[in-house]
Amino acid sequence: MLANTTFKKYVLATFLICWTMLASTNAEEPNRSANSNETRVASAKGSEANDADAARSWVRRLGADDYRERETAARQLLALGPAAKPALLEGAKLPNLEIRLRSHSLLREILHSGFEARLKAFIAGEPGATAPPGWLKFKEIVGSSKSSRELYAEIYRRDGALLAEVNKPNVDSSVIQQLQKKIADVRQVQMAQMRTGTPKVEREVIAMLLFVTNKKCIESDRDVYPLIINLYSLLLYSGTDVALREPMLQMLLDAWAAPRGTGPGAYYILEVCSRYNRTAAGLKLSYKLLENENAPTNAVPLAAMFVAKQGGREGIPILEKHLKNATRYTMHHNPQIRKEPIPIEVRDIVLAMLIHLSGQKLEDYGYKHAKPDSRTIFNRYSLLFLSEEDRTAALKKWKQWRDANQEKR
Repeated sequence: MLANTTFKKYVLATFLICWTMLASTNAEEPNRSANSNETRVASAKGSEANDADAARSWVRRLGADDYRERETAARQLLALGPAAKPALLEGAKLPNLEIRLRSHSLLREILHSGFEARLKAFIAGEPGATAPPGWLKFKEIVGSSKSSRELYAEIYRRDGALLAEVNKPNVDSSVIQQLQKKIADVRQVQMAQMRTGTPKVEREVIAMLLFVTNKKCIESDRDVYPLIINLYSLLLYSGTDVALREPMLQMLLDAWAAPRGTGPGAYYILEVCSRYNRTAAGLKLSYKLLENENAPTNAVPLAAMFVAKQGGREGIPILEKHLKNATRYTMHHNPQIRKEPIPIEVRDIVLAMLIHLSGQKLEDYGYKHAKPDSRTIFNRYSLLFLSEEDRTAALKKWKQWRDANQEKR
């Protein structure tokens, strides 16, 4: 049994959390006249006083010896709804254990029914209905149809407190930690599903995670970076495929990807865009990356592929900025080609994309092992040179073509 003080704090906290999450002033009907307004106010005050007296009376009867009387009192208090809350809060402090327990139970039920009533009014789009925190941002991405309201209502039922925190003006480190834990919890479920062979991530979970890590909710690339890394593996998980086929989820994915900057999380975002063929979002982010000559090395090849797949010759100048990037991107291991591992540099992939954009053939430049890829034009791990001499010759050939075709670019 909870102590009176602890019990009071628990009930009050429950009430404040549930109510604050959906707090907003409902639209008022226009007044017909000053006199009629005063009449309604007086009538309402009288009705409230009568309800308060009735509630206190029914609360006392929650401790009656007769079970039927206790049940009748409970039904009457539920019928009063929110008007019974003050009396029930008082009942939760009374010495009678039966009254305390029933008051607590009824409070929870009234709070929950009020919460659901507000959500149902929101879903139906009723005039004056209270929208949950964050809805306006969510609506900007997916629109305000009934299906989008239903999706947001379900997200809010599951993670209302977290949504309320994320949609405050300033998101602090504790909220980031909560989100990290949320993703970790989903990942645990994911791993368990993989062991049983029943992989599936619910659409509401994916929608929520894409929304709360969106730039509309967390603007800072630095703050969102650890979340994107953890979310990356979840989004590439096979059980996510079904959810991300839905148009609304695809809109959320595009809005999650396109606005981000050129920080270290860009690579992971582009990988996800490539996996789900979100070409427009990937292209928008790619141009941001390639405009920055100091963009993360691991993201430049992917960005070059998005530009080469979607764009035309107008993309050539921006790609050429990265032809001097001799940073090693990866190592290709294939004993059938060469016994030793073959280094692939960032400029090797960039050059291949330039050749493609210019309408030339990769084999003419010494790319003897290039393999096509439906998502990225060519498999990035096949764009290799067997020697430094081959690479130098290819770069020289490109310079000759560029000099000869300046007017065509």
